[in-house]
Amino acid sequence: GWVVLHDKSSNIDIARSLATQMKWDARVVEIASNNEERLLICQKPLIKKLPWS
Repeated sequence: GWVVLHDKSSNIDIARSLATQMKWDARVVEIASNNEERLLICQKPLIKKLPWS
C-alpha cells in the first residue's frame, strides 16, 4: 500500500521516523513553493527483502 502525507516539516519528520520503524519505505519531497511544508511518500513493500540482497 501507499501513503502520501502533506504537512509541516516537523510533522513530516516525525511521520517518517514512525514509517521507517514499521519497515515502510519512506521518501521526503521538498515543495518548491513552500519551505515550511513537505510531502512524505511511503510504501509498504509486499515482498520481504532478503538479507543478502
